[in-house]
Amino acid sequence: MYHYYTELMGMRDTIGEEDLYVDVSKTKLENEIKDKGRKIEVLQERLHRQDKQMQEIMATLKALGLEKQLKAKSNA
Repeated sequence: MYHYYTELMGMRDTIGEEDLYVDVSKTKLENEIKDKGRKIEVLQERLHRQDKQMQEIMATLKALGLEKQLKAKSNA
């Protein structure tokens, strides 16, 4: 639709979607994207640490011979 109006006004240049945002809005959106990216990285690191902890717990349970007892209780 904006192509129609720009041609109607005699403009022949193309307008990209990024041109529709005001500079302030564009900068704000870019900063929000960076912030969300950092939050995702933090959550991924936490998940990775939790996975390692679960592996350590399972290894300890296995070493103590409690793994089979734990599985039997959870299936009952």
